[in-house]
Amino acid sequence: MKYEGLFTLNPIETVIKINKADERTEAQRLISSFVVTPSLAKTFDDIVLPQLSFLPDIEGKGIFIVGNYGTGKSHVMIFISVLAEDSSYLDKVMDPEIRGKFSAIAGKYVVRRTEIVSQMSLYGIITTELSNL
Repeated sequence: MKYEGLFTLNPIETVIKINKADERTEAQRLISSFVVTPSLAKTFDDIVLPQLSFLPDIEGKGIFIVGNYGTGKSHVMIFISVLAEDSSYLDKVMDPEIRGKFSAIAGKYVVRRTEIVSQMSLYGIITTELSNL
C-alpha cells in the first residue's frame, strides 16, 4: 500500500486573500479547514472572545494579530470575522468546544474586510472603507 492511499492531502495555499471570505463557498471552506491549536484556543479564550463580548466589565479594545509571513494570520482573521458576522457558519467549525465558545459572539457584528495596501494614513483608510459601505 502506498501512503497516498492512507490520506487525502489538500494543497496548502501560500496566500489567503481576506476579501475571498466575502464569498459564501470560500468562507465555508476556510472555516471548515481551520485547525485550532491548543495555544490558539487559549488566545481565543483569554483575548479574542472577551474583547468581542458585550460584557459590561470588559473594556473593549482592538485586537492586533502579529506574525511572520505564512504563519496563518489571514486565516485566523477570516475565522474570527466570518463567525462574528454570520452565525450560520458555526456548523462548519470542526472543534465542538470552539464552536460552542464562538456561539456567544457569532452573528453579532457587521464586518468590513479590507487589506491595507496604501500609503494613506490609518484614519484615511478607515474612513474611506466605511464610506464605501
